Amino acid sequence: MRVRVGISYTSASAARRNLDREIRPHDGVEDIAADARREWARQLRAVEVSGGTDARRTTFYTALYHAFLQPNVTSDVDGTYLGSDRRVHRLERGQRAQYGNFSGWDQYRAHTQLLALLEPGIASEVYRTGPNGLPGNDDLGTMSAWYVFAALGVYPQTPSRAELLLSSPMSPKARINRDGAPTITVSAPGASPSNVYVHGVTLDGRAHGKSWLSERFVTHGGDLVVDVAATPDTSWGTTDLPVDHVPPAKPFALGGTAP
Repeated sequence: MRVRVGISYTSASAARRNLDREIRPHDGVEDIAADARREWARQLRAVEVSGGTDARRTTFYTALYHAFLQPNVTSDVDGTYLGSDRRVHRLERGQRAQYGNFSGWDQYRAHTQLLALLEPGIASEVYRTGPNGLPGNDDLGTMSAWYVFAALGVYPQTPSRAELLLSSPMSPKARINRDGAPTITVSAPGASPSNVYVHGVTLDGRAHGKSWLSERFVTHGGDLVVDVAATPDTSWGTTDLPVDHVPPAKPFALGGTAP
């Protein structure tokens, strides 16, 4: 015997509507599993890493998978959802989904930024949701998002802004494919466990002596190449530090402006 199950936080009738919309009548376990594999394969292609060892690529994609697990859609297919006040609400005009399960581990430092970089459309909906919904008291992908940024060799300088600090990438090449936004590539041909020091950077074919990237790199895309070695270069990136060039704060998130 097989049982088809629908879930809703608002009502049994909403659970039935969710079931009817989300699972085709004749789908079996194998069909649903195949759909999930295809969707995860599509999602993980947001960052295409090449080169390096199998173990490092496995670690990277495990972290990326963890970062995409939350927050979760908590609204029904008809737009109803259970708010933090334990009352049933409906999506606002123009809102596509309500999200819940937010990390309590300084999510804004890396997880929110990574989501905004890779899935700006979803990030916009998450910003609209805010802490409303169901708050999580666990990691929920935050440390994994930190690892993804660290492995790419870039990290948000300041939460809610798009400037990126530079470090040594862990893989020879990574291509960041963003839905509706320009592509970013980060290359480090000499990347290895021992080559952890930056000796030089080129951005779109031009020498880049700064240890950070402006928001233009995120908004317009670009081709970043990092020269790494096993010994430190104490001269690169020591002038023109980001603190001297950051204008007064204005609302801005990786991938676009917050709504």
